[in-house]
Amino acid sequence: MQYINRIMLALILFGTLPSAYAVEGESIVLDSRTGNYLITHYSDLDRKFETLIFIPATKIKPTIKCKHNLTHEGIVRYEYNLISGRDSQQVIVGILFDPVSSVTTPMPDIPLNAPPGKIMGDMQVAADYFETPRLWHSMMSYSEGQNAFRIGWLIKVANGLAPGNQATFGFRSRDLPGIIQARVDGYAPKSQKIDGEELPDAEDGGFGQQYFALLMNNYLLRPVAAPTIAVPAPFDAAVLLDRIRTQVATWPGKQLLDPAFATQLERNMVAAANAFRNNQPKAGREHIESLRRLLDHEHKYLDHDDEDNDDTPEHKAATRLTIDRLAAWVLDFDLRYVLKRIEKEHEHDHDEGDRRKEQERK
Repeated sequence: MQYINRIMLALILFGTLPSAYAVEGESIVLDSRTGNYLITHYSDLDRKFETLIFIPATKIKPTIKCKHNLTHEGIVRYEYNLISGRDSQQVIVGILFDPVSSVTTPMPDIPLNAPPGKIMGDMQVAADYFETPRLWHSMMSYSEGQNAFRIGWLIKVANGLAPGNQATFGFRSRDLPGIIQARVDGYAPKSQKIDGEELPDAEDGGFGQQYFALLMNNYLLRPVAAPTIAVPAPFDAAVLLDRIRTQVATWPGKQLLDPAFATQLERNMVAAANAFRNNQPKAGREHIESLRRLLDHEHKYLDHDDEDNDDTPEHKAATRLTIDRLAAWVLDFDLRYVLKRIEKEHEHDHDEGDRRKEQERK
């Protein structure tokens, strides 16, 4: 828990300690040779300038492989394989997903925007149901604004994920995947920082602001599939397609989707949603299949976890400009979910009709 305690202490210090004034001559300089920062600041205690070496905790090469499947209960099981590259220079001590729209466990769902108190304990109980590797600690809290959740896993620095090793994490949700940025934290044991009682002003527009920006952005981001799209209850294919389309519209800004291809996808999703609104399920399904064919043209085998091994390097280079493979996989998964639910709803309506006819005959 040392790692967690350090984080909590840093947040407390950042929020409560009085600010110091910037002093001329204080600076933060990147050493391009080592990737470290030389921090020169004035020590009021020692009454002199001192130089510290800040070592970023980002000298890691993490890869996150996503693998999700739909259970018989209609719940999505999310699984993540975190791999520390052999060329990492530090251990990995944390992975964090934010925002996550919902988490499903055997206990009642945690409500959004609940007042503090017992709900915090409930969230930790829910986190205990996550799929957590040995020696890791699961956590759950509200995201900023309390309109989503922040979930993750931490480990003591002594047992951090070493270069070349991997760990698997997981949880369940009723919501469909979109794409968010997962935070991955490394650990730099010899990094030096300014003592808590001498912290600069975080809003001085200069040295202090640069210093706290360095501290607060001391991690790497990796795109992952995570719950972001709520499935409407009762099920409504048109509403769900609109929600999927809203998620896809954010991808060009994340460099996951070419704007021209995004327009093509949106056109088909709008047509599919309108078909379901107009009670034309056959046309709606055809538009969804057209979408899946577009995705399959760019990336093969999206309905399993196989890599697109048949692609030539030239084709792979081209598809990266059209749609990222993770984005294509997420969209195909969501579209397949819509098709399955439509079929399930149709079977349910058919069974209900048979039961009514049977009752009428009696």
